[in-house]
Amino acid sequence: MNGKKVERLMRKHRIVGITRRRRRGLTRQAKRAVFAADLIGWDFTAPRPGCGWSAT
Repeated sequence: MNGKKVERLMRKHRIVGITRRRRRGLTRQAKRAVFAADLIGWDFTAPRPGCGWSAT
């Protein structure tokens, strides 16, 4: 059967297709996760208030 005919019959009989939502994956943290040590020593604190970081 032609797709257009199906559309026409569905319209005539007021039949509407259902579109299901895609399920989104969920990442959960492990209960006993082991975090790596801070080897580089990242320190993102500003030297004084109002002083922002810039990559210049």
